[in-house]
Amino acid sequence: MSIYRFGAGLAVVALVSTGAFAQPPGGGFGMMRGNQPLTLATVPAEALGTELKLSPEVQKQIAAIQKKVQDKMQAAMQELRDSGGAGPEAFQELQKKNQENSKKAETEILALLTDDQKKALPEVLKALQLLRTVGIPVQLSSALMLTDVQKKSLAEVAAAVQKDREAKMKEMQEARQNQDQDKMRELMQAMRGNGGVNPKALAILTAEQKAMVEKYIKDHPQPQGRRGGN
Repeated sequence: MSIYRFGAGLAVVALVSTGAFAQPPGGGFGMMRGNQPLTLATVPAEALGTELKLSPEVQKQIAAIQKKVQDKMQAAMQELRDSGGAGPEAFQELQKKNQENSKKAETEILALLTDDQKKALPEVLKALQLLRTVGIPVQLSSALMLTDVQKKSLAEVAAAVQKDREAKMKEMQEARQNQDQDKMRELMQAMRGNGGVNPKALAILTAEQKAMVEKYIKDHPQPQGRRGGN
């Protein structure tokens, strides 16, 4: 296998971790999804609608904008995959293009929000990012009714998870520079995770909250390879 071809897998990981390449907005849990910073272009419209009390029409418009940019990103990534021998310059160009599309989508979505909703947005994204980092579906943010103590504990778990991910990304870059494909495979598998919510985060929840999370995940199965948390 060509190091450039295998490097395409690393590029996917890198782009996801920076938020330049987003998983479908309909999700909200999973190791790889947890890597990406939540933005207006990637936060599930359903969760945003609940937290900001959006009208059904506005929520529908946001979902349409997100799908449009997502389709563009997926098409660009597929084109890169199909090219096989693309080098670092192609990855950088893809990242730049995806960031531009994402920013355009965010501008369009912001135009749909009221001033009060815009003011509330930073804290909403922060709260949802916390859940996503530990693999808890962001759509359950309000329904879980987390206490301040639980939020603090989850934040500590999330910080540890993020630190571990950053370390793995650094190892990944070093492995690529050394053309160590076995190490790259090992790290990519570790970053994808093996399914489920972070166990330390799950332990913070009450029995009722755990049941809600487990039911949501069961009712919303994710494609193979897109779930997982450590």
